[in-house]
Amino acid sequence: MVIVMNRQSFITELRAYLTGKVDTLVIEETISYYQDYFDRTMKEGLSEEAIVEQLGNPRLLGKTIVQTQQNRTGSVEPEDEEARQNDHNPSGNGYRLFNLPKWAFILILICVVIVSFILLTSIISLFLYLLVPIIIILAIYLGIKYLIQLFRS
Repeated sequence: MVIVMNRQSFITELRAYLTGKVDTLVIEETISYYQDYFDRTMKEGLSEEAIVEQLGNPRLLGKTIVQTQQNRTGSVEPEDEEARQNDHNPSGNGYRLFNLPKWAFILILICVVIVSFILLTSIISLFLYLLVPIIIILAIYLGIKYLIQLFRS
């Protein structure tokens, strides 16, 4: 017994296969294209079953669409709405700025803070190292100047 697929079952199976594997917009565009294809081809006189036979297995067609989308986006994993939202929302399970997990991002942040603190204290100590002799020389100069004025009067 051969089960004949019609337009609705073809579209339903194609949509089910694509859901979660490609972007929602791609699914809607694909379904719209095949709906239009059915409409145009049926106007030429072909039946739904004949069109489905021409198109082939909707799951195989869906697999081709998924692979094409992956090649276009350059990603190995399928892209879906949730993945795209996590890329823009760091409150997910990892920060997507550099595709790092949250713990690595925090560790790098701590290292940056420590290095910044060390650099800042080094700069301050360098200025103090140069500033202390200048302050001593200035104090001696002012002291001598004061003593000279004191003895003149």
